[in-house]
Amino acid sequence: MARLTRDSPVISQNSYTTREIILGDETKEVDLTGKKLLIAVPSYDGTVPVEWLTNFTELVSIAYRNGVGVSIFARKNSSLIPKVRDEIIHTFLYMTDFNYLMCIDADIIWSPMDVVRLLARSDEFGVMFGAYPAKKDTAWFFPALQKVDGKPVTAGNLLKVKSAAAGFMMLNREILMDMYNKYPELHYQAAGDFVDKKHKVCAMFTPIIEDGHYRGEDVSFCRRLEKAGHGMWVDPDIELTHVGSKEYKYSYRDFVLSKFKEGLNK
Repeated sequence: MARLTRDSPVISQNSYTTREIILGDETKEVDLTGKKLLIAVPSYDGTVPVEWLTNFTELVSIAYRNGVGVSIFARKNSSLIPKVRDEIIHTFLYMTDFNYLMCIDADIIWSPMDVVRLLARSDEFGVMFGAYPAKKDTAWFFPALQKVDGKPVTAGNLLKVKSAAAGFMMLNREILMDMYNKYPELHYQAAGDFVDKKHKVCAMFTPIIEDGHYRGEDVSFCRRLEKAGHGMWVDPDIELTHVGSKEYKYSYRDFVLSKFKEGLNK
């Protein structure tokens, strides 16, 4: 996979097709024309599963038909995941003019329409996740739900979260720029030819110590989002596979419903 630069070609088209997207119990027509999406993948050895690449190719085709500009940025050769995620955001903010950033880890198998679902609502909900299972033989998922009176907080079919794993995450430029500006104490000068030397990198994913506990980069990033006043949401109708020694796939919606027998707030 090639590294994205400002001069990299962007797939786009003036004519478009308005698509119907199923969002929970609703079917909505959405016009994605003019959106510009960067797909970012951290991959230590620069490889992804065949299914990952196949789905990306299909996503490019869908984007082309709908007037969406799309390209890919692969960050490889680093095992420092918090640093890699920070550099991906830096690249997005200062080395592209894309409006939306979709982070998809190399060990996630996903569907192109999962990305389209998130992109369709990325202006209204600036931080959204798809939930993928932990690499366990029993179903367990990463999102920590926001609750009121013991029930999840919802917006349509979306569930509000306090934190979630960053391996399948949609972010818009406005929120990331706000985060960059609100955390100047996290700015540092990075080395390497893949960063814009005119702007420092913001260590948004640097792990924190909270109440005497070490928090991973995903939770730490979510804590900073919350402190900056940004809500976070997960789409329970997105089903993802987590690849390890085998493929781990469970239904997140079924997992949530099993925890709340009376159902979800509407």
